[in-house]
Amino acid sequence: WGVATSRLAHWQAGDAFRPRSLQRALRDIRKCEAKNAELLARYVERYFEDAWAHLVRCAELIHKPGSVDYIVGNSTFYGVIVPTERIYAEMLRELRAVDVRVEMLRKRNSKKELYEYRVSGRF
Repeated sequence: WGVATSRLAHWQAGDAFRPRSLQRALRDIRKCEAKNAELLARYVERYFEDAWAHLVRCAELIHKPGSVDYIVGNSTFYGVIVPTERIYAEMLRELRAVDVRVEMLRKRNSKKELYEYRVSGRF
């Protein structure tokens, strides 16, 4: 925990699109009794707010027809699974990407419920 953590304590969420799967994960992390639950929820929320800004910009820059592919892994905090693959897919759909697909690539070498996925879509 360092400077980034201190800054995050004062960070206010913007108006980025928040898919339902992200809203559920944030709610469940915040409900945990853990000491740092709120802080970790802010980390997750900030990550996806930045991801949304990135996706919005990519959607503007991609020559039509064009496509995107992201390799992402889901995460777990205090037993709450953050379905990164689903969140990215929902964000792409919100940006009017078509043929949005989620493909499981492999099981990760850490906790049993963690996997790596390819999330793709066309604009």
